[in-house]
Amino acid sequence: MSGVLIEPAPKVAIFVLGSQRVSGMSSTSIVEALSLAIIHEHDFLPNEGLSMRRCLPSATLLCLTLAVSAVDVAPGLVGEYFPVANPAVFPAIATGQQPFLVRVDTTMDFPEVEGGFYGTKLVENFYVRWTGLLRVDKEGEYEFSTSSDDGSRLSINGKVVVDNGGVHPMATQKGKITLPAGDHQLVIDYTQGGGGAGITVNWQPPKSKKMVTLPDSVLYHAKGSEKIVFDKAAWDKIPSASGKPVIDYGPTLTHCIESSFPAPRTYAYKGIVIKLSEDATNNLCFDTDTLRVMCAWNDGYMKLPKGRDGLEGHPVVQGNPIFGSLAGPGWAKGDNFSDPRTNKMGPLPEGLARWTGHYMDGNDVILSYTVGKTTVLEKPSVHDRIIARSFNMSARTEALSLLVAEEPGATATVVGDVAVIAANGVATVIKLIGAPAGAELVASGNRVHLAFAANKESTSFVLAHARGDAEATRAALTSSKITPVDLSAQTKGGKPRW
Repeated sequence: MSGVLIEPAPKVAIFVLGSQRVSGMSSTSIVEALSLAIIHEHDFLPNEGLSMRRCLPSATLLCLTLAVSAVDVAPGLVGEYFPVANPAVFPAIATGQQPFLVRVDTTMDFPEVEGGFYGTKLVENFYVRWTGLLRVDKEGEYEFSTSSDDGSRLSINGKVVVDNGGVHPMATQKGKITLPAGDHQLVIDYTQGGGGAGITVNWQPPKSKKMVTLPDSVLYHAKGSEKIVFDKAAWDKIPSASGKPVIDYGPTLTHCIESSFPAPRTYAYKGIVIKLSEDATNNLCFDTDTLRVMCAWNDGYMKLPKGRDGLEGHPVVQGNPIFGSLAGPGWAKGDNFSDPRTNKMGPLPEGLARWTGHYMDGNDVILSYTVGKTTVLEKPSVHDRIIARSFNMSARTEALSLLVAEEPGATATVVGDVAVIAANGVATVIKLIGAPAGAELVASGNRVHLAFAANKESTSFVLAHARGDAEATRAALTSSKITPVDLSAQTKGGKPRW
C-alpha cells in the first residue's frame, strides 16, 4: 500500500571501481552500487563481472557513509521484487537479472495479508531486496527486530543485525548494533513462500523504553538509485493478484478498519467500508466518527480477522491506495481542522458535525450527515480507476472546509480546479467538478482542503481522485465524463439488492 512504481531507466554506463579511483558514474550511482555490494557478496559491478568485495579496500568501505552524505536523497527504500524457486533461502541474484518490479516503498510496515502482496501482483515464491539509508540522529546502541512470514534479514553497513530467515509463520527475531549519528547503509531482505505474507521492522533507539515501528521519516535512498531496469510494460499487463473476498458481504461492512496509507496504522474506529465495484476490488472507507475518508483504494478488498472465528482483530485494507487522511476531523468551520474531541476519540461535537446514517439504493450507498446547519449527502463511486465523491449540500450560513486528502512526506499544490499531492514520483491528483460559487481548493503543506464561503444556495459537485504519474493522471481526470448528480432521489427507497 506504500509502494511508488518506478519508470525504468537505461542502464548505467560501464565504470571501473578500484582502490584508487571511481570514474564513469554519478556519485548517486556509485552509492547505490556500493550499498548493494557491501551486503550481498554475490553482487557484481555492472558490466564488469568483478566481485565488489574483492575490489573495495577497507578504507573505501569506511568512507562510504561520508560519500552518502554528499548526495541528494529522497524518502523511502528502493524495493526490488524477484520471483524465486526456493524461498527457504535468500537468493543470489545474478548479474543483469531484471527484477519483476522496482518501486520506492516509503514504509517497512507490511502487516500480514492473504493473496497479493501490497499491489505488487505477487502472491507466493518471491524475494524482495530493499536498499537505502537509515538516518539516526544520535549515537548509541540501537535494537532492531523483524517480524515476518516467511523469512527476513536486516543488515546495516554490511553487518547482519537481524537474521529471521527460513520458511515459517509470523515470527520475530531481534539484534543490536551501535551506530554513530548520521546516515547508514540499510538492506532488508524478505522471502515469501506460500500462505500469508507480511513483514514489519521495529526499532528501539538509545534511551527509548520500548520497540516501535521503524519510522518512515528515517528511511531514505539516493536520488536516482531507484532507476533500475525492469519490464514495466509486461508488469502492467499482469492482472492484480488481490482478488475479491470469498464471501459477499454486501455493499457495506462496518468495523474498526486499519490501513497503512496515508501512514502506517491509520484507523477508522467507526469505519464503514463501501464496495464500489461488483468484484469488491475498488473500495472506500468512511469514518462516521470524524466524517472523513480514511482511505480509498483499487485492486483489493481487506484482510479480515480470523481469531476466534473473526471476533478477534479488525480488517486491514489490501490494495493500491488512491487517497486518504489521518485521524482527525474531516470537516471544519472556517479552516481550523484542530481536533476538539476529548482524547481525540469518539464522534465530533454535535455543533460541528453529526453523522445521521446512510441510505441504500440497490448497491449504491449514500452517506448522510450535517456540518453545522448544513446538510450533506455524499455518494462514493468508481469510474474505471477514478474514485469519485459526489456531494449535495444545502445552503451554508457560515464558511466551511472539507478535508480532501493528505499524505505525510508529500507536497500539495493547487492550480485552478486541480490539486496534486506528490511524493517520490507518484501523485494523487484531485479534480473539482462543478465547483460551487465561492468554493476553492486550497493546498497546505501535505494536505488539500476544499474551502466554502457562506452561500444561500444549495449545490452539487464532485471530487474525482486518481493516483499515478501526475501528468497522465491529470489527463485521465480531465477526459473523464463524471458530472454532478442529484442524490435526493436515491434517499426515498430504491432497487432491491436481492
